Amino acid sequence: MGDIFLGRYEVQQEVGRGGMAVVYCGVDHVLGRLVAIKVLHPHLLMKEEARVRFAREAQVIARLKHPGIVEVYDFPGADSDRSFIVTEFVDGESLDTFIKRGKWLPPEVAALVTSAVGDALAHAHERGVIHRDVKPENLMVRGDGVMKLMDFGIAHVIDMEHLTMTGAILGSPAHMSPEQIDGRALDARTDVFSLGTLFYLLATGEYPFKADTPTALLRLIAEARFPDPRSIRSGFPDDLLAILLKMMAKEPDDRYATARESTDALLAITGSLGFGPPSVELPRLFADRNAYCEEALRRVAASRLARAREHIRLGQQALAMREAGAALACIPDDPQAIEVLKQARRSVRRRSFSRWSLAILLASLGLIGTIGLGVALWPSGMPIDEPVPSGAVAAAVETREEPGAKAVPALRRPLAQDPSPDAPPDVVRTRERQAPRSADLPTGGKSPSRPVAALLPVTIQAHPPAVQIEVDGRAVGEGKVEGLMLPPGRHVVHLSHPSCDVCRDVRQVFVLDSAMPMKGPLRLSIGYQDATLVVPAIAGGQVFVNDEERSRGPSTQPLKFPMTTPGPISVKVRIEADGQELRTLRANLSAGRTTTIGAD
Repeated sequence: MGDIFLGRYEVQQEVGRGGMAVVYCGVDHVLGRLVAIKVLHPHLLMKEEARVRFAREAQVIARLKHPGIVEVYDFPGADSDRSFIVTEFVDGESLDTFIKRGKWLPPEVAALVTSAVGDALAHAHERGVIHRDVKPENLMVRGDGVMKLMDFGIAHVIDMEHLTMTGAILGSPAHMSPEQIDGRALDARTDVFSLGTLFYLLATGEYPFKADTPTALLRLIAEARFPDPRSIRSGFPDDLLAILLKMMAKEPDDRYATARESTDALLAITGSLGFGPPSVELPRLFADRNAYCEEALRRVAASRLARAREHIRLGQQALAMREAGAALACIPDDPQAIEVLKQARRSVRRRSFSRWSLAILLASLGLIGTIGLGVALWPSGMPIDEPVPSGAVAAAVETREEPGAKAVPALRRPLAQDPSPDAPPDVVRTRERQAPRSADLPTGGKSPSRPVAALLPVTIQAHPPAVQIEVDGRAVGEGKVEGLMLPPGRHVVHLSHPSCDVCRDVRQVFVLDSAMPMKGPLRLSIGYQDATLVVPAIAGGQVFVNDEERSRGPSTQPLKFPMTTPGPISVKVRIEADGQELRTLRANLSAGRTTTIGAD
């Protein structure tokens, strides 16, 4: 038996030691339970000012109540000669140990683990606490498969006091953000970056930043230069890759603003593939890693193949090849995935052949003067991602009537992506399309047609990545669409989310002007249903939400709150009557959900 802290917590044995603290397993003699006692090294907190700051920060951290965060039980006051925190004892292993025992996870499974950590971080961020040291060593997996994030705020407290040696860096370099290396101000987005490095490690088995010397390592992190995960794990799915790259963007403004946003994006992908919430899936993973991953690969392959077939049905061959390639990455040589991939490629080749055939047909009918002109004009106007109805030229062109002129065929607008039939299954090539030639088509001596307007490139980036995008009534992709070529004028974007029951569709109008082309992507987000709060009425009562009066008098009218995320979002609710405060509490609001709180 060893030291006794605060007269009730007795040390039993040392269970861990790090650069900031020693961790002991102890017993709480008052409540008869095991606890963890983390004692900070004396050289880190030698000043009284530091002890005061540590005690204040510990009070904030102790208010974090989340199933994925280790609960703080007790801590000393600022006048204590030692600085320590007493927390729940997690009987299990670190995530670091779990990773080293079995290397990488399928990207979709890695996304589930990452989203569980992200949910815990989001809870803290919404209460003004950032972690600053997110890494596998600070995550414990309990025996029942529940994962717990530890050491909230400790790096924050120490860093604020500048108690390390000059030039020393707090935290784990492998998971640091560029702004930590540069010494810039930190906020929730630094945890988002570290969360991305964790996702990278889980999905590839490799750290994103590796170098022979510490100086070289820090330079790589500061510049956010890391290998493409597809170079390590071929077939890394594009939808998850887009999320990972945004999490690990060099500039904080280019990342997700909060851990909640990144978590929602990951769960939108895993949910659309048939996975349940992490609280259901992860205990099975941690109980039997190999069996779970084999099952998960089969589920992912089946879901992505179903998507690929749907894309083929809709004429979206590029997306079909992407999904079929991701399915093959799960189950190499799967005959169904190979057949779907071949089917998509055959469709692309048939359409390529149709372009030539129809150009020759137009030339033979005298609509185009020479075959060479028809072939030159056709690729710039005919989309290869749109089915060509067989049998009639009229189905492949739109007819425009002008006074005193014959009907003149006007070529259709191209779509965004042009997949090569010989491209690898996980790569979609996007090429710049030339604008249709301004020379008029021959009209047999009649009045010439109007010149075709030059098309303009458009990139649409929707949040979250699973959002489906339609432009002018036509589906063009999901998440992010690049190189979409559209004529000048008014266009309508419609966003929908096929697997979100609290989302609402969004319709956005934008105008393209050839004199002022778009300099960046059109960034849009799906909408969310309002959250509803019900507070039982009391005579003469007033209800304040985040210190803003929302209702007065004996009314139980539900209060509506616009939502920009699915939530939950914590709000402070204060109930007063006759100028006297009756109660103050917190309520968690979620999109499309009704939350009821009591008034007594």
